[in-house]
Amino acid sequence: MLRDELFHPAVVHFPIALLSMASVLAIFWLFFGRGHKTLMVVLFFGVAGGWLAILTGGWSEDVVNRVICDPTVTQAHEQWAEWAVWIASAALPIVLSGYFRKARFPLRALATMMLVFVAGAVLYAGHLGATLVYQQGAAVYKPTPQCTEFE
Repeated sequence: MLRDELFHPAVVHFPIALLSMASVLAIFWLFFGRGHKTLMVVLFFGVAGGWLAILTGGWSEDVVNRVICDPTVTQAHEQWAEWAVWIASAALPIVLSGYFRKARFPLRALATMMLVFVAGAVLYAGHLGATLVYQQGAAVYKPTPQCTEFE
């Protein structure tokens, strides 16, 4: 069970949750001025996890593309995920700068818009990942008809 392509689904769900939550926290930070410290922590770990997901996704790509019908879905999945992580990485310094001095509304608005886009990109990348697994059987083991390998 230590196949390289299996690390990606084990890792990817944390940044999906954290980056999606970061956009919600950014909205609270923008409109209410609250939740900044939580946003910093969630975004930091979301970005770190996102880069780890990109790394493990690269490990999976060659294996997955050998067994699926449409490898363009893999490319789109990777592209949307990379856009999300790059933009979240660009928003991180803006959010972190608010720790040292109060971030003005235009900077908070910029970071919030970036993170709302990130949430959408992450969710679409997740949709494409689910398409790879559930419609094309990416990295899914197919047992023999009698399942004799489990006896």
